Amino acid sequence: MHRPLGSALLASLLLLAAPLSAQFTNGSFETGDFTGWIAEDMADPFEPLDVSTGGFNNGLNAFTAEPTDGANLAITGFDGDGPGTISLAQDVSIPASASTLQFDWGGGWDTLNFGSSTLDRVFSVVIEEQGGGEVLATLEVVRAEAGTFMDDTGLTTSVADLSAFAGQTVLVRFLWDVPESFTGPAVCQLDNVRLVGKQLPAAEAASFRASFNFVTEESDSVRLDVVVPTPDGFEPDGEVIDVTIGDLERSFDLDAAGKGSDELDTVRVQPLPGDAAHLKVSLRCKGGDFLFDFIAYGLDDFETAPGGETFEIPVSVTLDGETTDSELLVVYKATPEKSGKAVGRNASEARPTKLVAQLDFAEAGNDSIAFKGWALAPAGLLLDGEELVVDIGSVQRVFTLDESGTGVVGPDSITVKRDKRNPALFAVTMSVSQADLADTLSDDGLVEDDLPAPGMPVPLQLRVTLGGLVRQVLADVTWVAQSGKSGKATFKG
Repeated sequence: MHRPLGSALLASLLLLAAPLSAQFTNGSFETGDFTGWIAEDMADPFEPLDVSTGGFNNGLNAFTAEPTDGANLAITGFDGDGPGTISLAQDVSIPASASTLQFDWGGGWDTLNFGSSTLDRVFSVVIEEQGGGEVLATLEVVRAEAGTFMDDTGLTTSVADLSAFAGQTVLVRFLWDVPESFTGPAVCQLDNVRLVGKQLPAAEAASFRASFNFVTEESDSVRLDVVVPTPDGFEPDGEVIDVTIGDLERSFDLDAAGKGSDELDTVRVQPLPGDAAHLKVSLRCKGGDFLFDFIAYGLDDFETAPGGETFEIPVSVTLDGETTDSELLVVYKATPEKSGKAVGRNASEARPTKLVAQLDFAEAGNDSIAFKGWALAPAGLLLDGEELVVDIGSVQRVFTLDESGTGVVGPDSITVKRDKRNPALFAVTMSVSQADLADTLSDDGLVEDDLPAPGMPVPLQLRVTLGGLVRQVLADVTWVAQSGKSGKATFKG
């Protein structure tokens, strides 16, 4: 249900938005409030729309709100004295180079044991004309069905293609629709709202490489490249820079060229090309015994899994009194009593998802799905024995992976391989064959009909769950069908 905002049933809090940019203002709510957003709550909500540091749990389900980027998040009770809506909205310019919307969310609800719900609540993304008004697109994120209990949706990163609006300024609205009055407690968080493209902005770049020699002492090396904000009035000559990576700490006095050295260790601070607001810091350490500086973070003399193992390494740079803290996810591969190597980098999250679902209306058991998507995984996850779940609309497949990232159930199979560019992502390739899918997918709108090319768009959610993290693609598949014969759904985006 889409209910016009500004209804008398809403209590509105209007906060002055920042100047339009090709990125969300305060997308992770790090100001501690809704600066940059238009925030509207219900007059009598179950829990007020607010900015929180996390740890919130309403005691009725397993979900606990925790930030996914920075220290804050937005949180709502997703219930109240309805009918009414809860909304966070912002005008944003959609660049062609970064037209994929991504955001993190999670929650839970109980409309089964409380109240007498008959209508579903819906969390959706609504794209409207600049300033609000005409609805250009509506993307359903999750439906809290009446009479159901959801303990925990799982921490989900949702992906939506906004390339149809590239070059335009639109209002992006996160909308929680509550169609009834107090029909069961709920909670929903939102964080890390961003636009991404194939290339990561230069100001977000970071890379790390470490080599450890377990045989010969004083033969290790560490390389770090990271971007930090330029301090006001910064001049390098005579400034001190402190760099910490893991437990490795180095301090240098800079010269006029932004260079510093201490025996075999060097640092260089230089302007980021075309960006006066940021500096690139390059640290090089060699000829040392550095493994002990990273043992506390998981790197050690042991045998890793075949594809390596992932660990989070903290990074800190202090320059001219200003400190920049971050973390890098690194892939570590080691051979006992020989050597180890860790590699980490920041890279774009934008990756194409592909789907071909073919349905045979003439012969049962002859349907198939070919799917390539992407999974997120927490640091330290080992694939061996891990459960991976793929949802294509109402069709679900569950696999148990071996150490190489392969899973097989009957005629269905899946392979998982770590992305070479971004260690936080896994490429997931699934094949489903000899299946009966037509009846299930008809509930999602892929109905038997005469729909010649170019077909019609049908909204369909694609989800991959691995290690407790969910990656959800809000897709419009193209459906082409011939009654009594076959149908084909395709998506690439």
